[in-house]
Amino acid sequence: MSPDTELQPFERLGEAGIATLVDRLYAVMAELPEARAIWAMHPADMDEVKARLRGFLSGWLGGPDHYTAFYGEPRMRQRHRHFPIGREERDAWMACLRIALADTIEDALLREHLERRFAAMADHLRNRVETADDANRMSCHCTLA
Repeated sequence: MSPDTELQPFERLGEAGIATLVDRLYAVMAELPEARAIWAMHPADMDEVKARLRGFLSGWLGGPDHYTAFYGEPRMRQRHRHFPIGREERDAWMACLRIALADTIEDALLREHLERRFAAMADHLRNRVETADDANRMSCHCTLA
């Protein structure tokens, strides 16, 4: 990453940029045919879902931790355990995210940095064993930094 993008992503995006990204992510998810299955995992009223993601992303991207005060420790993998998340769901979510990032973040280096971080998170949330490698990966009790 170049020196001008070494700032924390939150410093580059701010609360408004995070809100715009979250809104666009869920708008894409509602529209993209490949995302039907993951969209169906969400409630009809998305206000709370969006608030949680905005709060989480603020802290995760280097800003104020709005999430923990309201919802407790993030433990994202535990919070997503009730949803079947395999490669297909991960890939659908990432497809939505890539569109949202492209539509809301002009800085290509920042966009690429965020995509890498989100890809690691999305892979970490997988909880369906589809291959022997998945079984080995899911037996690890590592945390996502």
